[in-house]
Amino acid sequence: MKDISVYLVYSIGFLLFIICFGYMLYFGKQTFHLDQMEVSNAQDYDYHFVLIPEEKGSEYWQLVREGAMETAEQHHAYLEYVGGAQTSEEEQFRTLDKAIDAKVDGILTQGMEGERFVELVHLAREKGIPVVTVDADNPKSERNAYVGTDNFRAGYLAGEAFVKETTGKQKVAIVIGRSESLNQQKRIEGFQKAIEHEERIQVITIEESNISIVGAAQATYQALKKHSEINGFFGTNVLAGIGISQAITQTNRQQNPYIVTFDTLPKTLDLMRNGMIDATIVQHPYRMGKTGIDLLLEAGNSKYVEPVQYTPSSILYKEDIHKAKYGEEYSYEINSQ
Repeated sequence: MKDISVYLVYSIGFLLFIICFGYMLYFGKQTFHLDQMEVSNAQDYDYHFVLIPEEKGSEYWQLVREGAMETAEQHHAYLEYVGGAQTSEEEQFRTLDKAIDAKVDGILTQGMEGERFVELVHLAREKGIPVVTVDADNPKSERNAYVGTDNFRAGYLAGEAFVKETTGKQKVAIVIGRSESLNQQKRIEGFQKAIEHEERIQVITIEESNISIVGAAQATYQALKKHSEINGFFGTNVLAGIGISQAITQTNRQQNPYIVTFDTLPKTLDLMRNGMIDATIVQHPYRMGKTGIDLLLEAGNSKYVEPVQYTPSSILYKEDIHKAKYGEEYSYEINSQ
């Protein structure tokens, strides 16, 4: 009798395990578009797209999302915005893998370096899922297209600012987000190309910020500690200029360095009005999002799309700050083509 009772307990336990495991597999597969979405049911829409940002809370990526959402709504598409609260390649890879497993209709994602990204994009294409990279590219992958800034040209514009707007010897420190990021590398290449014939302008150090304001401030302190003669900074990402400016304010230098950075966050524009930042490269993240969804729709309908589609970029100087506003549409469009 005791043996039968033990057998029944084990049998019931095993049965419960099988049921729970089945639920886990089923609901685990289904919850990809339930935990972070504004819309209740993707099945009510004609398309299910996923946008994977570098950092979900970033104001820059919020603009990408707004542009993508506008186009998605026009085509009765369900847009899912999924990513980590902070920059994490591992989180981006996991999200991309989950999106492929969920068999969505298209993926808009920041391009990432390395074979893992190449393999995941290949897997998506094998399953018939179009992939468009935005903001940063990986041309070695089988992505359908890249939409975003011509990063070499953007860096060149920053270098031109130093050539045109400064005098005397310029000892420049570059503060990057991540050294492995292709878009950051291209910006540095463009900058160095612009100054290559100017012997008075010299890049003496490149410091990494890990794409944060605090990291950029620490990178600035580190650069000044190693090279006190620095009198110019080039910040190659959206948060660099803010971090550089904060560090410079704390150092109480007699003369502020010449600072060129990226994007037009409200804080960046305020620092320009206060004379801390001298120039910034204007990008169009809203337009990137809009175009990205258009490209996914075209690729998903077996239409040919140009593999590289650059959005406009221009440079805004502090003396023209009154002509700019935060968001997608800027009145300051000189040199934007």
